[in-house]
Amino acid sequence: MKRVLLLAAFALVALVPIGAATAAPKGTHTMRGTIVAKDTSHRALVVALAGGKVQTVVARAAFRRSAVGRKVAIRYTAVPGKFPVARSVALRSLVHRALVKGTIVRLRNHLAIINAGGSLLAVNLHARKQRALSAFTPVPQAGDTVTVEVEIADDDSLEATEVEVEDAPAAQPVAGGSEGEMSVRGKVKGPLSLTQITVTTGTGVDTTCVIPDGVTLTAAVGDSIELECDLVGGKWTVRVAGQEDSGDGSDHVTGQGDHGGRVEVSSGDKSDDNGGGDGPSDD
Repeated sequence: MKRVLLLAAFALVALVPIGAATAAPKGTHTMRGTIVAKDTSHRALVVALAGGKVQTVVARAAFRRSAVGRKVAIRYTAVPGKFPVARSVALRSLVHRALVKGTIVRLRNHLAIINAGGSLLAVNLHARKQRALSAFTPVPQAGDTVTVEVEIADDDSLEATEVEVEDAPAAQPVAGGSEGEMSVRGKVKGPLSLTQITVTTGTGVDTTCVIPDGVTLTAAVGDSIELECDLVGGKWTVRVAGQEDSGDGSDHVTGQGDHGGRVEVSSGDKSDDNGGGDGPSDD
């Protein structure tokens, strides 16, 4: 059995039970939106809803026939702590524009990596749009919540046509406080390091989070893992690490004593640590 274990010398480590392991399904719901990416690891569709909210839904039966850019109506079942699972997928018209709301993970050259709905999206910024970003006050940066109007190209890539900053990190955040949050699922990528962990998500985008001082994260290359990371001091830093049970989006963590649950990490000074953070939930 693969293990994901956090051992802390000076960090507070708490096992917080995940209701997903025993919770009954919340019932069947319907989402309508546009497919903006596909998660090959989970055979899931990344769907942008009206207003820009993004949801990732496992759709094994419809995965291959559901093209990026297709408008869909999906009946799905949601359980806390898991990706929603599609019960049926109705394909509608093909469109070339969508609205995406998420958190900027990084901006590099003309590429923005955006965390939305538990997935990472690569959004191309035209040179003219890259220059336009500097006109915002404050200038968009990692940790910002943004709403991006994207154009879906024939090769399924996303190109930004408009970028609006919804929420920017505080200019002077509290010492040790978070300047932004992201949640991603994927597979551990090598080479392994004691100071950081890199995950390749199902959309093919990599992201790296720093492992806090005094904490050891034990994982093997190829392990399926869920990370919740905070932006602290300009660096994405692991706050929660969990192991995914399988590709259907469920997750389970084995800690000391093989207790089921999620490993919460609160690092900082050595004296007074506070565990915290609510896990992601599905509508």
